[in-house]
Amino acid sequence: MLASQKNAYLERYTYWVPLISQQGLWNNTWRLLGSPSMAMEYAVWLSAKTLKRRPPFRRYGEAIRVGNWLHFSEYWNCRKGIEAEDRDVVRLCKLRCHPNEAAVDVGANIGLFSALLSESGFPRVLSFEPAPLNYERLLQNINVELLKSNRIEVIHAAVGEQVGNVRFALNRQSPGTCKIAAAKDIGPADEIIEVPVLTLDSVCAERGIVQIGFLKIDVEGFELSVLKGARAMLQKHAIRFIFMEVIHLAWENAGYSAGDVYDFMADH
Repeated sequence: MLASQKNAYLERYTYWVPLISQQGLWNNTWRLLGSPSMAMEYAVWLSAKTLKRRPPFRRYGEAIRVGNWLHFSEYWNCRKGIEAEDRDVVRLCKLRCHPNEAAVDVGANIGLFSALLSESGFPRVLSFEPAPLNYERLLQNINVELLKSNRIEVIHAAVGEQVGNVRFALNRQSPGTCKIAAAKDIGPADEIIEVPVLTLDSVCAERGIVQIGFLKIDVEGFELSVLKGARAMLQKHAIRFIFMEVIHLAWENAGYSAGDVYDFMADH
């Protein structure tokens, strides 16, 4: 067999190597045998990767179709999209917002929550994502018509306390856990880059946003930095609902405590 033919053969059938995982063949085989639903999903994954040479798509409502999965684990873990409880929270909050209030998604990842905010009726969604790989997938995943109409505006930047630049740690195996490099749990395998930082106050002033109906924050422990960059909006009571991830260990790794976050919110 010629070298070129051999390479083409290997490239075509690499996807049939059972379960791309660090845990080993046997562990993953047992997991599949114990979960018929996972086995079925993996069959769909293999078929798409082998026959169509790309990962399969998942559709979440009308606003987003995701097909840019990095590996099967990501595809499987996102099978439900946004949890039902979270969807209910967004919809109930929207009922108490005025029709023209914007929504903001800080730490948008690949766009599932941004799409939910748009589908729930927010006429304008600002979607922030600093990690380059996530940002590119976010642009590819969001419905083109929503982007063209500015119902969802994707912004390639981090959000923090001050406008400037910050060192940012990338984890290419788990892009959803990328974070500011000041965190104490940054590992040696993380790639460090520099990304721009904006504040919510500056963005709202620049874009003429006077009221945020719903603010979602998921930034791996640096949620308080995002809030500190929205002091002016908070002082004007211009943010109606705040929905953010709470992981005490992540806050500690970022140099904050639960008390710091509570005190800041209580002051506003």
